Amino acid sequence: MQHQSLDLASYIAALPPQIKFDVFSSPWTTQALFRALSPLAQQYILRLLYVDEGVSKDSMRLWVVPGAEAQHHNAVTQLEVLSVLAPDSRPGTVVLHPAFKACLRSALSGRGLGLDVAGRRLVLSGASMSHIMIQATKRWQGVLMYLLDCDDQLAAADGASAKGMSIQALLRSAGLVSGQGRRHELTAAGFRFLLKGSHEQVWLLLREYIKSAEATSGKELASTLSFLLQLSFRRVWQPYAMGELSAQEQDIAAHMAQLGLVHTFSQDGTAYFCVTPLAASLCGGSSSSSTAAAAAAAAGSTAASVDNAAYIIVETNFRVYAHTSCPLQRRLLARLMRTDCLLPNLFVGSLTREAFLAALGLGVSAADVAGFLAQHAHPQVARRVPSVPENVQEQLVLWESETRRVVAEPATLYSAFEDDDLFLAASHHAGQLGVRLWADNSQRQFAIKRLGHEALKGFIVEYKRQRERSSGL
Repeated sequence: MQHQSLDLASYIAALPPQIKFDVFSSPWTTQALFRALSPLAQQYILRLLYVDEGVSKDSMRLWVVPGAEAQHHNAVTQLEVLSVLAPDSRPGTVVLHPAFKACLRSALSGRGLGLDVAGRRLVLSGASMSHIMIQATKRWQGVLMYLLDCDDQLAAADGASAKGMSIQALLRSAGLVSGQGRRHELTAAGFRFLLKGSHEQVWLLLREYIKSAEATSGKELASTLSFLLQLSFRRVWQPYAMGELSAQEQDIAAHMAQLGLVHTFSQDGTAYFCVTPLAASLCGGSSSSSTAAAAAAAAGSTAASVDNAAYIIVETNFRVYAHTSCPLQRRLLARLMRTDCLLPNLFVGSLTREAFLAALGLGVSAADVAGFLAQHAHPQVARRVPSVPENVQEQLVLWESETRRVVAEPATLYSAFEDDDLFLAASHHAGQLGVRLWADNSQRQFAIKRLGHEALKGFIVEYKRQRERSSGL
């Protein structure tokens, strides 16, 4: 299964026009989409936001300095693909999508976007934030650990209540695992998923989650997407009253709590929810990782980094040191390399040919492994370029190329021919058909692709028949 782009803009661009209108009617979605655009595209939107009449494309070309035509073309194309920039009634002119314009205007003016609910009066202590961070991290890592292990890691998080969603079903529909019931196997797409950053991982699962709303109606999809993106605009660790949400939003919040994006709790008979750093990075991607890390630090948890702390050092002798005590990270590293030593806060391993070829068999590539090691490089190592030594990267590529040296293909072997004439005629005809793979004239043998077997067999039968007729004359 090949997954679609995990970018919010690419997802919205693929939606039908009517659904886009519903999606653009949410101020949270329009703000999130605005953040996802290139800086030049954002400038164009701000210039057109309070212009009610269409603007000609020729006039827009004058907005950039000479030499920036390529950036201008890319920005305009991006806006047109998203339908944010739409043709006006006059030829050659464009306007902003009316729903997008109205919502972004409202968002920039602050109208109708108040998140100051009753929960603001409740302030969490440092100990409470640390507890919530630990619980949310366990939830998310439990989902990832389920992919690596066959035992039931999700018993406490998967559909405990009537409104709970099945995380196993979500992972299965995303193509990350295969199998039925509690028994499952990790797919190649699932192993590549584990090597991605947490932002991409979360978005892949959320896109699969949104599919259920997408199958219902455009408005259902728009409201689901709007609430999910709204989470990233809320303050991390700030309690919000569940009673302020609609029934649909309360269900979504409960589902997101199963993934660790939201934490729910009750106090004095009132239900609350708060956003975790994992959800805070939904709109910003990797650019918001520093904000999420700061929120995790405020909670006093070093294990809470959204992108899993930079902890890996790769040496030129293929030795790998990973400063981590996280079982998930250790288990993942053990799938990629040979384990040499385990200490309470240190994993020591070696990139060997045998271990790497085993990882290739799980569906990853040399680029995936090198990218994973570079993404999580220790700060002391990340300052050098490249963070993964070149000789290590080149050796991974060479090991990967070994798997492509010999290609197995179904074939049929022809031997024990009656005489040289029949052998030569059959071998020549196989060559004309383009199915001959190998031939040994001295032993009267050759091999052909299996798909050409019936055609060659018919030729040999006809050749023998004609030869018998000629000899009979």
